[in-house]
Amino acid sequence: MKLNISSLKELKAAGVPFFQIAMGVSAVILVLLIVPQSMNMAKVLGETNEKKKILNDLDQGIKNYTALELEYESLDNAYKEFIRRLPLQREFPIFLELLSKLARENGVKIIAMEPQKVVDDTTLFFVKIPVLIDAYAGYHELGRFINEIESSQKFMKIDKIKMTMDTGLDKQHVFLAVQTFCLKDFMNEANL
Repeated sequence: MKLNISSLKELKAAGVPFFQIAMGVSAVILVLLIVPQSMNMAKVLGETNEKKKILNDLDQGIKNYTALELEYESLDNAYKEFIRRLPLQREFPIFLELLSKLARENGVKIIAMEPQKVVDDTTLFFVKIPVLIDAYAGYHELGRFINEIESSQKFMKIDKIKMTMDTGLDKQHVFLAVQTFCLKDFMNEANL
């Protein structure tokens, strides 16, 4: 149906005001145009809020970057220090030299030092190599020797101590089991 001026005059004559028809048509057009745009607007607002959250997270991360960088540097230095204290398994003679030096410096006379079988736990990145020490020492010398072993730059610990008194000597006969710790040789290849 084609709308022309004469048909509008007929509608007006029939009691339908022109203004009401125009408003009705306008309302239909607005509903058809605004409803889809409102839905698009809601979708865009949701996406905008999501992007704002991501930007806020990134901004917070950038603000924390310096602190995280310092924390990483500290952890990296601690890791390097830890690895430095663990010689490679093939460098085990370092321990024998170190034990001899510590004994000499503390007045402990080593009679024999015997490395034992390597203890290798496949779940660990290091091995344990026990060393049995047969020596003579006074109480104070032995105490300093043990203290220096335990606080050494290389990882070692005293596992067992046995002392017997030799009559006529001012020193005791001492047997020590020292646990030494080395990186497995293949760990060097992994660039630890």
